[in-house]
Amino acid sequence: MKVSKFLATPFLILAVCFLQVVSAPVVYADSNSDAKVENNKKETLSSLLVDLDAEIQKLKSLKKTEQDDIDSINKVVSKLKARIDKRKIKEAFLILLLVMVAGAFGGFVDGLTTNNTYKVTLLKGKKTDIGFLGDMLVGAIASVAIFTVAGSIFKLSEELNDIWNAPSLIKIFAWCALSGYAGIRLLNPLSKKMVKQLAGEAARDTVKSRSTENAEVTLSLKDAQDKLNDYAMKKDELIEAKKYEKVEELLDTALNKYDLVTDVEPLNKEALRGKARIFRRKAELAIDQGKDAANYWSKAIELLKQIVDNDPNAALSYYSLACIRSLSKGKDEDIIADLEKAIEIQPKLKETARLDVDFERLRKGGNLQLLKLVGKVESTEAT
Repeated sequence: MKVSKFLATPFLILAVCFLQVVSAPVVYADSNSDAKVENNKKETLSSLLVDLDAEIQKLKSLKKTEQDDIDSINKVVSKLKARIDKRKIKEAFLILLLVMVAGAFGGFVDGLTTNNTYKVTLLKGKKTDIGFLGDMLVGAIASVAIFTVAGSIFKLSEELNDIWNAPSLIKIFAWCALSGYAGIRLLNPLSKKMVKQLAGEAARDTVKSRSTENAEVTLSLKDAQDKLNDYAMKKDELIEAKKYEKVEELLDTALNKYDLVTDVEPLNKEALRGKARIFRRKAELAIDQGKDAANYWSKAIELLKQIVDNDPNAALSYYSLACIRSLSKGKDEDIIADLEKAIEIQPKLKETARLDVDFERLRKGGNLQLLKLVGKVESTEAT
């Protein structure tokens, strides 16, 4: 039997509606389940945050407790230090009292066996004998003085480390009583011995210090000479290449080494002569560059004058002074005076001066004093 399309259409619509009604609770149930899961997650996360905050608070509390403990310990340590300081002061006072009592006892015994008198001046200018009190006072003062002086000589300070030990106590009391008995008679020789000991220690320290300084001076002089040798080997090549800064650097390095020497020994002749040579080289370098060299010449002359002023027999310094005066176009009479002094001290320098090109300016000028002093030379080439 055939069903018409008109009748089938309502049945299909009713079937679709039925299916939607039936499936709606299922979709609603699934939606509720997802919401519950999300809520559970939020509750779990919130619980974890609460637990974390609680742990942080515990840590803060522990940290504060530790800081409180540290503060308490520091307070206890401070109190202990204060008690120790007070105890040391108390012990020092008791030691002083022991020394003075023992010295007073020794002074009293000395007064019984001698006829010493000690007088004091009263307000009206009248002198009065104070009897045994004077003996005890002198004994106490002498005991303190002698104990202080003798402590470094006889190492009595070692006994103070355990002063309340009976043997140490007896030893110190006996020493102080003896000091009080001897009084000034024992103090004088002890003082001399102490001074001698201190002088000896000072002398040893001085010798040790000088030995160290001498080693440093020797090393610096050697280093300076090595730098000058390095300069002598490289200067021609560097100057030809017009590397003047490098040449200056080599000279300054040597100059610094000589400065180390003069810082320790301001009148070291070798260092002063070395510095003068360096300033001469600097002057010659300045002239090669067309610069003013007057400052370098004056520094070299000043250094050499320091030597001859301190040592009138420094022949080589007089000779170097004459050379630099000649090169810097100084006065002829000053040049001849320095050269004459050098030859007078060391006659062999006459032959050196006769051939030295540093005096070429005077030769060409026909300086008769130079000719008379060193003689005529046929060749003026450097030797």
